[in-house]
Amino acid sequence: MISFQMLLFGLLLCCASAVVHVLRPSKIVCSVARIASGASYSIVYATLLVKLVFLVSLNGGVYLPATYQSLLLCFAILIQVRNTKAIFCSNNTNGVFSACYWSPVARVEPS
Repeated sequence: MISFQMLLFGLLLCCASAVVHVLRPSKIVCSVARIASGASYSIVYATLLVKLVFLVSLNGGVYLPATYQSLLLCFAILIQVRNTKAIFCSNNTNGVFSACYWSPVARVEPS
C-alpha cells in the first residue's frame, strides 16, 4: 500500500514541477525546476522498481515485508537525488551559477 501512495505522490510532484517551468527564469526558479524534476521522476521510477521486486518475490514464493520495501524505496530515491545534486553542483563555473543552461531547446539567461 505504501508504494501506491508514493506513486501518487511522485506523480503529483511531477505535475507540480511542471508548474515551476512556467515561471519567469531566475536562479531560484531554475534550481527548483531542476531538482524537482529529478526528484519527482526518481520517486516514480523507484516506486515502480519496488513494486516489481515485490511481485517477483511473490512469484518466487517469498513475501517481501513492508519494512524492506520501504528501505529499498528510500535507498533508490536517495541514490537518484544524490546523482541529481552532483550534476546540479557541477554546473558552477567560476563562481557564477549557470541557471537554466540545461534546456535542450534554448539557452535562457537568468534575470
